[in-house]
Amino acid sequence: MVRRRISTEALTWVAVTHPTVAASPVAPAFRHEWTIEAVQPLWWSIHAGSGDPGTVPNHPVHSSRYISRMSIESPTRPRRHIGRWIAGILAAVIVVAGAVFWIAPSRYFPWDTTAFPEVDTASLTPSQAQVVDLLRAEHEKQRPGTFYSEGVDEAWCANFVSWIMREAGQPLSNPNSGSWRIPGVYTLTEYYQQQGRFEPKGYSPKVGDVVLYDNSSWIGQHTNIVVAVDGDTATTVGGNESGKVRVHTVDVESDSAIVGFGSQA
Repeated sequence: MVRRRISTEALTWVAVTHPTVAASPVAPAFRHEWTIEAVQPLWWSIHAGSGDPGTVPNHPVHSSRYISRMSIESPTRPRRHIGRWIAGILAAVIVVAGAVFWIAPSRYFPWDTTAFPEVDTASLTPSQAQVVDLLRAEHEKQRPGTFYSEGVDEAWCANFVSWIMREAGQPLSNPNSGSWRIPGVYTLTEYYQQQGRFEPKGYSPKVGDVVLYDNSSWIGQHTNIVVAVDGDTATTVGGNESGKVRVHTVDVESDSAIVGFGSQA
């Protein structure tokens, strides 16, 4: 026999066309699945489906058609609740994302939160001007982190600082290896402390100074370089900020992640 599903309108047609079925106790029970099977062209047998352990006796039905077999199921539940769930989840995601963007420092955003500033290099020392020019060029080129890390695939914010300082004629020296490259922020902080160039929080940074962060509650330590200062707000350029060279601003007084600065020689 061929089995197919039909809508509740089909059951209404059966009930109206065949008053015997309409009068039976099973016809109104649309919440269960009922199987209507044609045993003969003029006889129907109606069996209770899932959810009803009993079997209803045969009901004679006058019909001029032979229907092989059909199954009538309860109407599909409205799907509006699915849409409500999706809308609720999207709303929750938007709220959480908004809270993160409100709380998180801008250096964690995967885009520049400010334009590269117009810096009057005439007012800077030659070494400061060289740092600014290098940072502007690298921000435009957007090279991969391995370029600054001698091909090593690793977190590269401190490698970026090391590379800029070397190219500006102010190479660093790794306290552990003597290399120009200092790959870790902790070791970079040690280097400035040993050189007597570490400035604690409360210091007013200058162009070319290195900002040192220790914020394990977010994504760990970080470092970048100051290219402009306006009161307590410093504009910084850093490597490996969401995988890119980015320009951001930082409030040097209120940002709790700042542990200090590495000053120019």
